[in-house]
Amino acid sequence: MFRRRFTREAEEPSYLNLYGEELDLPFFFRYELPLHFFTEVPLEDKFILPDPYFSEEKGRHEVRVGWSYDGIACRVFYPKKSFKPGVEGDAIELFFDTRDQQDAPYPTRFCHHFLIFPEPVQGIVGREVTRFRGDETHPHADPALFEVSTKKSLTGTYVDIFIPKEAFFSFDPAQFNRLGFAYRISQEGALPQSLIPYKEIASLPSLWATLLLTK
Repeated sequence: MFRRRFTREAEEPSYLNLYGEELDLPFFFRYELPLHFFTEVPLEDKFILPDPYFSEEKGRHEVRVGWSYDGIACRVFYPKKSFKPGVEGDAIELFFDTRDQQDAPYPTRFCHHFLIFPEPVQGIVGREVTRFRGDETHPHADPALFEVSTKKSLTGTYVDIFIPKEAFFSFDPAQFNRLGFAYRISQEGALPQSLIPYKEIASLPSLWATLLLTK
């Protein structure tokens, strides 16, 4: 299961939830989750991330994530069999901080915002869209690095994703056994599902969960 951990007081409590409603938060919690080592794909059940909000809503997206020295694998379930991929349609956003900088006020060079499509958009299945400030930057990952495939089931579609270490800046599990992480899954005609339910999550790495790399 996950562990909820107090971090710091909010200096400017003006965060919005997924409905666009302002949240007046006197403090924040970060979540710590185990991230298991994988040797083969697709990822099995032990890689399913718990839902920190214990939602019982049917049709939610099941998310699995695993790590290896070669990169990160994800498996996302969509309760549908046809897609309208795109920024305004069906898309998977994955956020990583290779140094888990818990006090970072904005994305640093260790942060990544990956946009993944369940089906190609203009020949591309994934790209990096991280927005930096000032000198805190790195070259965006080559879109050719992202590997995405789908598998239909009786109730929907599994989207399998592999992001190789070359797509990350300073990905080094041997030296750093934790990652900052968040996700947001968009589906046409529905509110997005997010591990951290704030609209501004892409620019707030201090709120991302911590993934503890385990074997």
